[in-house]
Amino acid sequence: LQAWQLQGELIRAQLAAMEQGIADLDTVARARLERMHRSGDLAAGGFGEVIGEELLAPMQDLFGEYRKALARWPTPLSRQYEIRLDTQIDGRALSIQDWVDDIREGEGGVLGRVILDAGTLVKDNKYRGDRLVAYWVAHIAAQLAAGDVTTVVVSKVGVVEFAPVARDV
Repeated sequence: LQAWQLQGELIRAQLAAMEQGIADLDTVARARLERMHRSGDLAAGGFGEVIGEELLAPMQDLFGEYRKALARWPTPLSRQYEIRLDTQIDGRALSIQDWVDDIREGEGGVLGRVILDAGTLVKDNKYRGDRLVAYWVAHIAAQLAAGDVTTVVVSKVGVVEFAPVARDV
């Protein structure tokens, strides 16, 4: 659990650096790892160095895939899209309201969402439904709110792409 938390901290540090326009994420990750060593979050000496390298191991591929997905939809839209569903179930009114605000625009006006997941989407060579269901629900909500939207979820192990879903489906 601690290793997962430390790796999540490395991912957040690199994501924040990307948002600030910093291109060299390896230097950012190594600086954060050094802080972890100094603060005692990692064991001293060689054992801590080995653990640190294990924490860094998936970062290059993770952020490479993330950058590739962002390149498909390079422009974040500042607009929020409202989602509102009103229905009756067993004679009771049900209303769901929310906002979708992480839509990006690509070439030709196509819409997409790019999500970086600090966990893993694949286990034992199978996609994990328990990890994907929330992304699927959000993907459907994006369709209702903004129209045709592709959602890409990038994780340390696995990349998933949800294609646009026709409104009548």
